[in-house]
Amino acid sequence: MVFSKSLTGTEIKKRLSIPSNILPSLPSFNRSHAVRIKLMYGTEIWPIVCTILKKGYKKPVFSGPLWRNFVISKKLRIGDRIRMYKVLDSDYRLEVEKPTTTSNMELAMAVWLSIMSLPPVWLFGTNLSDETTEMSAGKRS
Repeated sequence: MVFSKSLTGTEIKKRLSIPSNILPSLPSFNRSHAVRIKLMYGTEIWPIVCTILKKGYKKPVFSGPLWRNFVISKKLRIGDRIRMYKVLDSDYRLEVEKPTTTSNMELAMAVWLSIMSLPPVWLFGTNLSDETTEMSAGKRS
C-alpha cells in the first residue's frame, strides 16, 4: 500500500493531498511539476494528474478536472477512506471504503417500531389501531 487516508472537504472539492514520503513511489517528474498516472478503480482506469510545486516543498497532489470528475463519478464523500496501491510504474489501484451507515431495512424497522409504540388512534368512535391489528392477524368482523 502506498498510502491511506480519510477524505476531507478540500480533497472532495479541490485536490487530494498526498503524503510527501510517497514521492519515490510515484513516476519520475523529470524536471516537470506534473505527471499523469492511471488509477484503477474496479474495472475502470482513470487518468489523474499528479502535481508538485515548481519550487520549494514538493508536496504531491491530485487536482484539476480529472480528479474532480473521478470524485463526482464515484460519489466520494467527506469521511470516505481511500487506499492507493502501486501496480506498475504509473499504474495504481485505488480502493474506497465508505463509512458504515444505517441500511434501508434497519431504518424501515426503526420507523415501524416507533409507529407501533404510538397510542391507539380513534376516528369517529372507532379504534383504528385495534381494527388494523385484527385485520393483519386475519380476523374479520
